[in-house]
Amino acid sequence: MPYFPTTGSLQDFNSYINKRHTYEYIYLKSEFVVCESNAGKNELMNFFGISENKIHIVPMIPSQVIKEEIKPKKPNFIKDNEEFIFYNSRFVPYKNHVSLIRAFKLYIEEFNSDIKLFLCGSDEGTKNHLLRLINELELENKIIITNFISIEELKYLYLNALGLVMPTFLGPTNMPPIEALTLGCKVAISDLDGHREQLGNNAIYFNPYDIQEIKTAIYKLIKSEPPILHSINRLNTEIFKKLFDQTFCVVNNWK
Repeated sequence: MPYFPTTGSLQDFNSYINKRHTYEYIYLKSEFVVCESNAGKNELMNFFGISENKIHIVPMIPSQVIKEEIKPKKPNFIKDNEEFIFYNSRFVPYKNHVSLIRAFKLYIEEFNSDIKLFLCGSDEGTKNHLLRLINELELENKIIITNFISIEELKYLYLNALGLVMPTFLGPTNMPPIEALTLGCKVAISDLDGHREQLGNNAIYFNPYDIQEIKTAIYKLIKSEPPILHSINRLNTEIFKKLFDQTFCVVNNWK
């Protein structure tokens, strides 16, 4: 899979160059560098030439959305008894909403399904293009694009969706899939080394460039059994044990 720079503004390549120079200086002066995965570690070594001994891994953990005090709130765009899948992400090209929309169209046509697709996130340049594509494919009644949602609404989606579909090009890891699994939501996600390291056998993987594969992943996601609670609890235990062990190792080495 090719690599490409991501910036706050896709038109501002100078911003990327400046950031890269800043990161190179920081990495050079740092006593050690912390990243979230072996995949991330390999990218740091390959792209910035950082010594392997200087990089320490502390796995990513879910956000506060998993906490019991966060109470789920039903978003106003969801109807009673409505079945849906969703993708919670900023609207930028590398999040690959276009491929998901086209794959969902294929799924709807092949299986004559009534499920909905909710795309939730802040607009960073592509929302209008996506709305035009949805109209062009006559999916206005099947795909709903919303703005940024609250953490309570996000929790409702995790707890009630048929699954999370995440066709992002960007990695090596991401937080939504571990939030989803922690809350018992099924996950279909782009086949990146970091995702496989992060999620193991607990997700459905697909090539994010292949619309047919994404369509098949949607089918598998919807037809598969919900995650078994004890398996999710075991996954959480493994994640947090790994986090604490590796964090202790990093701190101990620092001392």
